[in-house]
Amino acid sequence: MKMVKISIIGTGYVGLVTGSCFASYGNEVICADVDSDRIKNLSKGVLPFYEPGLSELCLKHSNDGTLTFTSDIKYAIEQSDIVFITVGTPTNNYGQMDLSYVYEAVDNIGEYLNQQKIIVVKSTIPAGTTRKLITYLEKKYGLILGLNYKMFSNPEFLRQGTAVYDCLNPERIVIGSNDLSQENELVDVYQSFSDKIINTSYESSEMIKNTANAFLAMKISFINDIASICEQVGADVVHVAEGIGSDQRIGKHFLKAGVGYGGSCFPKDTEDLCTLAGKNNHDFKLLKAVIETNDRQPLLLINKMLQTFGELKGKQITILGLSFKPDTSDIRNAPSIKLIEQLLLLDADINVFDPVALNSIKGIFDERIKYYSNHYDAVANSDACIIITEWNEIVESDINTLVENMKHPIIFDGRNCLNYEYMKTVDIQYHCMGRNSIYNYKLETESIETVKL
Repeated sequence: MKMVKISIIGTGYVGLVTGSCFASYGNEVICADVDSDRIKNLSKGVLPFYEPGLSELCLKHSNDGTLTFTSDIKYAIEQSDIVFITVGTPTNNYGQMDLSYVYEAVDNIGEYLNQQKIIVVKSTIPAGTTRKLITYLEKKYGLILGLNYKMFSNPEFLRQGTAVYDCLNPERIVIGSNDLSQENELVDVYQSFSDKIINTSYESSEMIKNTANAFLAMKISFINDIASICEQVGADVVHVAEGIGSDQRIGKHFLKAGVGYGGSCFPKDTEDLCTLAGKNNHDFKLLKAVIETNDRQPLLLINKMLQTFGELKGKQITILGLSFKPDTSDIRNAPSIKLIEQLLLLDADINVFDPVALNSIKGIFDERIKYYSNHYDAVANSDACIIITEWNEIVESDINTLVENMKHPIIFDGRNCLNYEYMKTVDIQYHCMGRNSIYNYKLETESIETVKL
């Protein structure tokens, strides 16, 4: 592969992972961001989030000179052959992706374009957006596709927690363009990563990203609804998931019942796809049901707690795990947030533990809850604990030590991550998702009306 000069506009999750991985193949990479404080920290080796292996990769290539950081967007664009747009596209109040950061990046490119360049949109965007960007560049800056620049849609498929591996070992690389030939400059850039390249149109490329996430979200909500039925009929959702997941037409992945999905991708992409469908006169009822199921999952745990205690006022409740999944500090749309909000409304006293996300959650709830860096300390004298994120230290806990520290040995496992058979041998009350509860510990309570789902 020919080494090229690459600029990455946006130093968020996708930008830093992509830039570091391109640098690992010897390309000269400039990661640029308008946030000067973030750039200063990155230049010192301080990352704005936790992702396994990324800090080491950034440090390695910063030291060898293949990866640099700047807040000078003009410099980054002028010095590069290829410009990747990796800015965020959060959901706005109307259920649509906010594309303002994308257009801001395009404005910078339009203003500072000093020679023919390749522009790659890696940010997640709705179908039809890339062509709108091309029209925008022509009308505002007089730039002509094919003459002044070439543009590609190139969605990312990075899983938080394994993003570096995913970037270096992609299952597929999707390249959308106005030319469906199998040879283009972006294919050459990706040759060292993989030969599993899908060349398609702009619109298909954009749809592939959103559709993949919506389908995976659907599998999660489906198994969560099945879990609710399993609880009523006495079935075990773990066994059910194993049984149906063994069918190769279905597959075993994303069939783990729990408190629902979160993060920056699934919630945003499902909402946006519903909005896109509505704009094109299609009522996407299936996807709306997926979202509705996910929204109510954390409330199921609240109801289990109310059924157990009668009321939660003054009860000390410990939440173990805050990030939306293990091995990331990301709390965007994390089920823990909705759970904490509901517990505060019910006047519970809340302790929280997470190995990397404490500062992030503190930015939301400040001193209204208590923060612990050790999960055994967090559960001390608690009336109950709730497992929201299946971090290894939680899954591998010494259960006897855990419950001995608690006022009442009552655990609500929102991820079904503890050893169910072992729980049967412990003096404990253990509630999970889609499985029969274990009542080896009795607690006398009065019933109370549960929250509305």
